[in-house]
Amino acid sequence: MGTEEPRPGRPEPLRAGASRCPGTATDRHVPDAPSLRDVPEYLSPAWFRAADLALRADVRLAAATRGAQLVLQQTVTDPPPPTTWHVRIDDGRVSLTQGAAADATVTFTCDRATATGIQRGETSAQAAFMAGHLRVGGDVGALLHHHELLASLTDALAPLRDQVG
Repeated sequence: MGTEEPRPGRPEPLRAGASRCPGTATDRHVPDAPSLRDVPEYLSPAWFRAADLALRADVRLAAATRGAQLVLQQTVTDPPPPTTWHVRIDDGRVSLTQGAAADATVTFTCDRATATGIQRGETSAQAAFMAGHLRVGGDVGALLHHHELLASLTDALAPLRDQVG
C-alpha cells in the first residue's frame, strides 16, 4: 500500500511519530511523540517512557514552562505496591520519571480508579479533590500559581490519554 493522499475536507494522514487532537492546542505535529496505535497500557513502564517522550518533545509545553521550576509527584496507591512518578519542570525542560522525587513541590495521592478517570478526562483533578478521592500535599500555592502550565501538561499528554486502557 502506498501513502494516502489528502482528500478535500479531510485532514491529511498522520505521519509516523505525529499526533493530532483536533480542536485542541495539540492539533499539531509533535516530533518523536508516540503514535496512537503504539501507546502502551497506562502506568506500565512503556507508558512512562512514552509519556516522558511526549513531554520532552512538545515545543508548546517547553515555551509555556520557560522560567518555571516545579516538581509534581503522583502516587497511585493500588494495586500494591504503590506506583509513584514525578514530572520535573525546569525552565522550559519537562520530563517524567518513575519513582519519588526528593524535592517534590506538590504531591498527589489517589487510587488507580481516580488516576485513570483523571487521565481519561472523565473527571477533573479538582472534582476528585473535592470528593476526597485525591489528596494534595506540599506547596499548594505553587500549584495555584502555575495552573495554566498544568493545562499545557494535559495537552502534551493528550495522545496518550486517548488510548488509556
